[in-house]
Order: sequence, then C-alpha cells, then structure tokens
Amino acid sequence: MPISVVISYCSKEHFFLEAILEQCSKFADDIVVSFGTHLYDGTPEDTSHLQQIAPKFTNVKFVQYLVGPENFNGMGVQKRPQAYWHNMARWNGIVNLQYHDWVLLLDADEIPEGEKFKQWFSSVEGTAILNKNTTFKIANYWYFKDPTNRALKLEDSVLLIHAKYLSKHNIFGDYERDYTIQQSGTRLIRETRGVKGEVMWHHFTDHDSYINFDFNSVLKHNTLINREETQNSVEPITN
Repeated sequence: MPISVVISYCSKEHFFLEAILEQCSKFADDIVVSFGTHLYDGTPEDTSHLQQIAPKFTNVKFVQYLVGPENFNGMGVQKRPQAYWHNMARWNGIVNLQYHDWVLLLDADEIPEGEKFKQWFSSVEGTAILNKNTTFKIANYWYFKDPTNRALKLEDSVLLIHAKYLSKHNIFGDYERDYTIQQSGTRLIRETRGVKGEVMWHHFTDHDSYINFDFNSVLKHNTLINREETQNSVEPITN
C-alpha cells in the first residue's frame, strides 16, 4: 500500500512498541521509528528495548536524532518550546522515509487496528475521497491511567497527510501536527472512521501505568462495549 509511517518514540513508551509495529506492518512497508539521544529532561535514552526488538522487524528503520541544549534552535516554536523536540522527532523520521504518497504521523502510544485501517484505505484509494488536497485526522479511543479506563469522547490525534506537504517549514510549529495541517491548506476530514463506522485507533496516556500492557486484551474489551460518547467522562472497560 502507498503508505509510509513515522513513529515518534521514547523509552517510556517501550511497552507499546511491539504492538504498534505489528499493527502498522499489516498495511505499510515503509516504517520509521524516530528516537532521540536523550529524553527531553537530559536523561540519556535507553535503547536496549530497540536493540532487542529490531531483529524481529526487519521492515522497520530505526533512526536517532541529537537532543541537547546545543541542538535546540527553537525553529517555529514561540509558545511551547517543548514542541521543538516533538517536531524534530517527526522531521527526523520524515527525511528517512522512502516517500510513499501518504504518510501517517504517529506517537508510539497511538496504536491502530491494522486490518481495519487497511480495509478503510483500500476502500477510499483511487476515489475522490483520497486526494492530495485532503487531510485526515483519524478517530481514536483514548485511555487514562489504566487501559481498562476509556474516555467516552473520541479523540482524533492521528494524522494522515499527503507527503507533498511534509516540508520542514510545515513540521516545526507550536502545535505540532495541527500546525502541519494548517500550513498545508488542505481540506480536513476529522474523526475518520473505518468502513463500517468503527474506531480504528487506540491512544494511551500515563505511560508508567502500563507495565503489563496487553493490546490484544484491549481489543477484546473494546468489541464488548458500545456506549454513548460524552465529553470529559471515563468509563471502565469490563468483561
């Protein structure tokens, strides 16, 4: 499929990495994991998990960028200096892509259901829906503190955009992916769902709570619930 994937990664998200790579490999053959030499607080990055997992994913490129005061030039950021490093992670991934027509910009804790996304993309490929002047934000469930707690209001942080808009100027801004959309001038379709209207993505927060993270368990729970979506609410996911 003509899709490239950039995954921004740090070692605090290591428990998500295998799941996101397995799922993305179901629809993409051009996947880049971008990670820094240090965490943003200056702590040296722990790359041991990357070294362990890389042999299993020979289709994935792992690329590192320099993080430190001497590497910070503040490009494009005025209100949110921390956004510079988030943008650098994405830019470092973009320049290492093979450049398919379409690119997904992901954080490592934003995990797709690969077969559902593959089915959706195949259904719109070659149609007027999928054109370079349209950008998609993809609906995702959002989990808090523990993967058994899910927000009732959908989020759409995941970005699918045509590669022609991924210039350095369009990447480096205070509001990251939203800035990229703004600079592209494209028509935005929000909360994009699957062929049958289903949610295709899962976003997790509070990383330290996921030592025993099991994506297959999350998928199992999500097939068993279907409740109204209301703002600022959390529901327990139960069997």
